[in-house]
Formats: sequence, structure tokens, C-alpha cells
Amino acid sequence: MPPATPLFELLAVCPCSHGKLPFAFLQHPKNILKVCLTWWSSWLNIGTVLDDNALTGLFKENQMSKQYLSCADTAKLVRAALKESFPGVKFSVRSSVYSGGASINVGWVDGPNADQVKGIVSAFEGSYFDGMTDYKGSNYGSLDGQEVRFGADFIFVNRQITAPFLTRAASFVLNYYGLDNEVVIDSGNKYSGAYIKSVNNLPASEARGFSAYDIQRRINEEASKYSLDDAAESATLNRVGFLGDDGYGYGAVGRIAA
Repeated sequence: MPPATPLFELLAVCPCSHGKLPFAFLQHPKNILKVCLTWWSSWLNIGTVLDDNALTGLFKENQMSKQYLSCADTAKLVRAALKESFPGVKFSVRSSVYSGGASINVGWVDGPNADQVKGIVSAFEGSYFDGMTDYKGSNYGSLDGQEVRFGADFIFVNRQITAPFLTRAASFVLNYYGLDNEVVIDSGNKYSGAYIKSVNNLPASEARGFSAYDIQRRINEEASKYSLDDAAESATLNRVGFLGDDGYGYGAVGRIAA
């Protein structure tokens, strides 16, 4: 790695003076930070100048104050938190790293509903998405009191249900509304899980406003919110703290004091 360029040489090629940046100095991280700070301070007309010693201190302070976890390490924490929260449920936790970021996919059968699981794993998400502006922002968190950057941008949850589980939900809906419609349930496969194959139409039900489509929708809604497990306290989850976000997205809260 080449030595850091003296500040007076850097000022000569600073973007604010419309100069060009030589490739060599970009290989040194302190030079990159110099350009950013010099450009920013010049734009604000502050005149801030940092020498090499000050920049070295900034790098050391940042490295000591924040820990960066890989997506795989984040997945280990997610797996531990879910095992502690729902000890009787088997979860599949798979991490993926790609050019645009990283994510974790969590899958399970029956057990808790998706909202319960999302409430656990969302603490380990390193990013948030603002659909209003199509913006991906950063979440700030802590682990054991130290600021940390979790390696997974997003954690997706996918619950599959079995035929007996869906049959129970169908029976509940039919009994609750006093309907005599026939509901045919297919057990599906290991990739899709059980699903409603058909619901027959009955004139008596339709007269009350319950079409076959409406009955199927109500059954699926009941199945999605129904849970077989309550969440237990997780020691792993208790190690995690929320320190806010970057504050740029819609509904963002900004950084929260630790």
C-alpha cells in the first residue's frame, strides 16, 4: 500500500477545485477520507483540516466502537434466538450473500405464526426498505452493549402449514359462521405445504354473502394468524439492542442514544 499523500498535495486535486484524482492515492483509505472531509468542509466553507494522526485515530475509534458481523454469523444468532423462543419447533435458517447485499430465509411448519417469528428475527436485520421512495436504509443495533452491524440486510419468513392444521382452521370458520360448504384440502408437498383445493358454492351461504371465494379467503386468514406456540424468553434476543436507523426513509426514527 503506498504512503498517504500529504494534505497539501491532496488539496491540489480535490474535487472542489475541479482537479483529477490520481489512482494511486485511492489505494490508501486515509487518502479517501481526506478527500471526503476536504470536499465537504470546503463546500460548507468551514476549512476543516485533519492530519494523518487524527485520521488514524478516527479509523481506530470506528473499528473499536463498531463490530461487523457476517451474514453467516448473523444467521447463527437468529437460529439461537428462534430455538430459545420456540424450543419445540424446527426452523430452517439459510443465509445468502449476493452482489446487492445479503439476506436470511427462515422456514418452518405449523408452530407459531409469521408475525411471532418476524417479531424475533427483525432485531437482526441490518437494513430497512422504504417502499415510498424505493430506498434501502441502514439499521443501527448493538450486541452485548457494543454497536454492531448485522450482516443480513433483510430476514424473510416463510411458514408452511400441514393438512390437519388447515383442516382445523376450515372447521373453525365453517362452525363460527354456521356454514355447510364442503372444503377440499390438498396436502401439497414439502415446498408449498397444504392448500385449499376447492370450496363448493351453496345457495344458502351465498344468500348470506358467503361466496366460495370469500369462505376460502377467511379460512386462509384464520390459518395465517393461528398459532400453536407462545414465544418464550430468549437470552440471545436479550443481548440485542436497537439504536435507531439512518433517518432518511419514510417513518425512519434516526439514531437513538445508546
